[in-house]
Amino acid sequence: MFTNKKLSQLFDTRLFIDISDNNILSRRIAREGEKSKRYIEDVIIPVSKEYDEQQKNNSEKIFDGNMPLEEVMAEVGKYLIAKLQRQACDMKILFSLDQPTYKVQAYDLISDHKWHPIDYANLKDWVKRNSCKNRLASGEELRGNTFRYRKNLDSGYCEISLTDRKLLARYDSNIET
Repeated sequence: MFTNKKLSQLFDTRLFIDISDNNILSRRIAREGEKSKRYIEDVIIPVSKEYDEQQKNNSEKIFDGNMPLEEVMAEVGKYLIAKLQRQACDMKILFSLDQPTYKVQAYDLISDHKWHPIDYANLKDWVKRNSCKNRLASGEELRGNTFRYRKNLDSGYCEISLTDRKLLARYDSNIET
C-alpha cells in the first residue's frame, strides 16, 4: 500500500522510520522470542528491504529508527506538532511523548525505574492473587524483589517498574517495625 505513489499521496503525512537489519532482528526477537529468528531473517527482513527505497521515496520525512524508542517517538511527535502549527491547525496529537505507545510484554527487558504500562495478564501470579488484586486495584504499589507493580488510577493501566534496592530496604525495615 505504501509503495503505490498515487495511494500514498492520499495520506496527510507520510513518514518512514528507517531501521537497521540488526535492530529489526533484535527487537522482533525481544517481542516474539528466539524461535522466530529464522523467520525474521528469511522473510521479514528481506521483504522489508525489498520495499524500503519505494517507501522512502514516497515519504516526506525519514526518521532514524535505530535510536531508543522514546527518542524516535519524541522526534516524530515534534515533527507532527510543528507540521500542525505550520498549517494553523488546532488539532491535538492524542499520544503523550512521555507515555510509551505500547505495553510491556512478559519477555521485555526493563532496565530503569520508570513506570511502564503492562497488561494485567502479564503481571506475576502473586500480584494477581485475591489479596494483592484488591490492593493493586486501589492503586497501592506492590513491591517484589525485582519489580514494583501498581495500577495507575489516572490511565487505568497496570504498570511495572524495576525495584530500587534502597527503596526495598526502607520498605522492608518499615514492615519489621
